[in-house]
Amino acid sequence: MILYLTGPSGAGKSSVGGLLAEKAGQRFVDLDRVIENHAGKTITAIFMENGEHTFRDMERELLRKCSEQNDTVIAAGGGAVLDERNRRFMRGRGKVILLAASPRVLLERVGDGDVRPLLGSNREKVLYKMLFERAAAYCDADGFLDTTNLSAEKAAEILAGRFYEK
Repeated sequence: MILYLTGPSGAGKSSVGGLLAEKAGQRFVDLDRVIENHAGKTITAIFMENGEHTFRDMERELLRKCSEQNDTVIAAGGGAVLDERNRRFMRGRGKVILLAASPRVLLERVGDGDVRPLLGSNREKVLYKMLFERAAAYCDADGFLDTTNLSAEKAAEILAGRFYEK
């Protein structure tokens, strides 16, 4: 089985995903890191130099490539679910779990760095707008876990109990 973790920046896809894969004896793939390795540059650089369309094309292609092997936990990028083709593909290959948290916690977790190119300088306003615009795509999932008051370890434990422990 492949378990896809989706959700906004700061929800815990990468941190929870890595811990979950370790607990469950699964392979872990952070799609954003795969894209950066493939492109030889950061996601921010891809957006600035090549545009979002190029990034989304790479994301779609590499999502499929990373999904070739079962027994994998994949942290999909925050915008991967915007493409209906990606959502259909993920649902056809495995289970899609939305990780979410309150906007306040998301903002605390993403901090002020520049590694989130779509958030820009007015992070709070942009985050609220993105959450509103992406709500339907995020909710097109098989399950949901609110990580607002959970450590990454506790969230991974909950998901492991649901999907990997008999």
